Amino acid sequence: MNGHTPATEMVHPKLKTQQLFITRDDADAFHQRFYTPRSMAQTHFKSWQPMTATLRAAGVEVFSPDGKDYGSLHGVHGKAPFCAFLCPIYIERQMATPGGFEPPT
Repeated sequence: MNGHTPATEMVHPKLKTQQLFITRDDADAFHQRFYTPRSMAQTHFKSWQPMTATLRAAGVEVFSPDGKDYGSLHGVHGKAPFCAFLCPIYIERQMATPGGFEPPT
């Protein structure tokens, strides 16, 4: 609908109407673009609650184009969520730097 979540239009088996479904390929494409609390927890073998708190404390913003609320989604571009858990020293340096958190290049 809005282009952020891939979906495949298919005929519903019972209703025989065209509907959007999320296929395995759609889900894989979504997870290549976005990090959810659950995918973070599964990737790093940690609980999602402290992980999202760490991201919030580091100033890593959630995905929110035009101020729209999509919940606790983080864009994977720049690998900022990865860095938040793999490079804690990097975050400490960035938090002490004027301008805040910036993903590494």
